[in-house]
Amino acid sequence: MVEKLVKDVDPSLKLIRECGYSDNIVLEVKRGKTLYILKMAYAGCPWGIKHLRNEVEILGLAHDVEGITHLVQQYDDVSWCASPMLKEYYHGEVANAKIRNPRAQKRLRRTVRDLHALGIANIDVAWKNVVVAPSGDDAKIVDLGIGTVYNRAWGYVPYSTFRKMKAIDLRRLYRLFG
Repeated sequence: MVEKLVKDVDPSLKLIRECGYSDNIVLEVKRGKTLYILKMAYAGCPWGIKHLRNEVEILGLAHDVEGITHLVQQYDDVSWCASPMLKEYYHGEVANAKIRNPRAQKRLRRTVRDLHALGIANIDVAWKNVVVAPSGDDAKIVDLGIGTVYNRAWGYVPYSTFRKMKAIDLRRLYRLFG
């Protein structure tokens, strides 16, 4: 059933495995020799749909940030799934242990700083949203779906709230470091 759903979204994709750590549907897929992550929400789940649409918006704003997995393609809704998107795949494991490697820490600090500079905060810097390379010397944030955008022109959240969100992001980041 999942294989058919993948083909309904994009016939050029092949299902590799289901990634079971999300409330949304998260699948490892392949096109040719390249691995990707295919994310979708259940059509009847407003929170999941909002999460993925929000992530697409944030990924659009953060297209030049290095320490995240980027949006490759957005698709139309299919069958019982909504807001499908294809993202870069980053080889590694979720950060189940403290991140002690200084290079990985530096990458994550720079990534959070770059996102904040773009007006993106509340990024849920948590073990489940960070993937660490097998070598341990690099890491990326792989889910930005609950992030919040502050923009002086749009005024999505007040600046005082944005400042508090940035502080929470940094506390969560340093908790990952031990």
